Amino acid sequence: NYGQEIKTYKGKFEQGNAEYEYYEDAEKGRIYNGKFEYLCNEHYNTYPIPENFILKKVTKYICYYKNDKRHGVFKYNYSIELDTLNSKYDINNRNDLINIDRIKKIKISEDSEIEGYYENGYRNGIWNFKKKYQILDTLNCKTYDNYSSRQINFKNDTIIGKYDFNIDKYNVKGEFDNEGYFTGIINSLCDTKYSE
Repeated sequence: NYGQEIKTYKGKFEQGNAEYEYYEDAEKGRIYNGKFEYLCNEHYNTYPIPENFILKKVTKYICYYKNDKRHGVFKYNYSIELDTLNSKYDINNRNDLINIDRIKKIKISEDSEIEGYYENGYRNGIWNFKKKYQILDTLNCKTYDNYSSRQINFKNDTIIGKYDFNIDKYNVKGEFDNEGYFTGIINSLCDTKYSE
């Protein structure tokens, strides 16, 4: 793309907003080339009581392109939150079979992170995946947490080498060959120190 003028776009993109660098190609049109940032904030009223229960979602990622292919660091964050704590729902106005007094005092959230590296459009090297899920129950003064993490080695989008998954109190370890097939023994361990 030597001689091409690099431009910057900032504005609406899909469901959110983006800022990215690109150049124009006579045949292919807009070609991503450089940094790409995306952010989307969404709010929904949720069934079965749409006027009171709010679902919030935030999606954002940063990556880099080289001649329309992802090339470089990739970072992705996603969070979702169901907020029922401030509901003013009057149970006398409906006949739904739902315990409103209890659900009004619960807040659910989930956070996910992905970080890795692209090379000429393919995932390569170590990628890290993390997720945290939480339920806040103010009625019983309890918080329930669930955490998972994975570390995966890619070669041109194929999983290779050793992997290590942590899902709440469990740990799973194993290995893939260079063709992406399981090899050896899969070990699964449970942390006996875990308590509810």
